[in-house]
Amino acid sequence: MNDQGKKTTEQKTMQTYCDEKDILLDLKCILKDYYLATFTEKEDGLKLKFKNGDKFVITVKKEK
Repeated sequence: MNDQGKKTTEQKTMQTYCDEKDILLDLKCILKDYYLATFTEKEDGLKLKFKNGDKFVITVKKEK
């Protein structure tokens, strides 16, 4: 910040990069708080397996 408390150009253009894997890992952390399931990281997504035998795969793809 400059002397007047305003952000400089460098600070305004700072960006954060994340990919599909980063988002899946964040979802895994969040979902563990809400579901009792086994979570497995796979190449194509996040696999959830519940005690009743139900299985799901969550995938995230970047939109082009």
